[in-house]
Amino acid sequence: MRIIRITTAAAILAGLTGCAQGKAEGVWHFYLTWASSDDACATELTHNFTNLFTPEEEEIENPWTTTSEVTRSDSEFFGSLSESGENLILVFNGTVFEGNKNGDAWVFRADSYTQSSDTDTHETGYTYSITTDQAADYIISGAIKSGVFNGTSSAEWSTVQGWTESDNWSQELADTEIGTQGQIPSYNYLLRDIEGSVVPAYNTFDRADCTSDPCTLTLSSDCSTSYDLVGYQTDLKWDDFEVVAGAGQGSGYQGP
Repeated sequence: MRIIRITTAAAILAGLTGCAQGKAEGVWHFYLTWASSDDACATELTHNFTNLFTPEEEEIENPWTTTSEVTRSDSEFFGSLSESGENLILVFNGTVFEGNKNGDAWVFRADSYTQSSDTDTHETGYTYSITTDQAADYIISGAIKSGVFNGTSSAEWSTVQGWTESDNWSQELADTEIGTQGQIPSYNYLLRDIEGSVVPAYNTFDRADCTSDPCTLTLSSDCSTSYDLVGYQTDLKWDDFEVVAGAGQGSGYQGP
């Protein structure tokens, strides 16, 4: 049993050298163990609001310290390696990883991204929009020798969410649809000092809250994690893989 941190990250492999491509083909039995103590997320907030600050900038003290630990077994699952021209394809947990030779190593990748944008514009000129960019990079490599795979899995993923809102709008729109404090979620991230009282910051309809119009707020998050992974080549046939491909146990591995 190992003590690991809960993460929604997808695991990936990293470091594969050794045998000839054909000898690696077949059904593999993998064990995945959280290996890195530095899996974490770094966030950054940017905005054009004036005279506001974050809780960290104000150094507001939190009297509570929360520590979470969970004891879990290794994750266990089946995967397959097969030839595709001069390359290898690794399949596990329903994901296809394309592998290329890099010197003596095989490096597998499974990348993904999503971009979205939603904008609402009123006939009076008021505009509110949300954009979201998400990307994930899964890199797999490892060493194969005598039917044993030894590697490290790692993942990096990022999210950039941005909000844009008109700095001012009419009294009529404030009374009927938008409200006086707007929709941009500055109140979740920024604070304002009003006569010595620290309160959440809002974009109000009747004053200039930002250095320029429109008001903007962007939250960026970059995360990473890594795992140890060992695999054993099995005697299972390709038809057997259809049966066991979705089988597994443990929750250390969440999958991409």
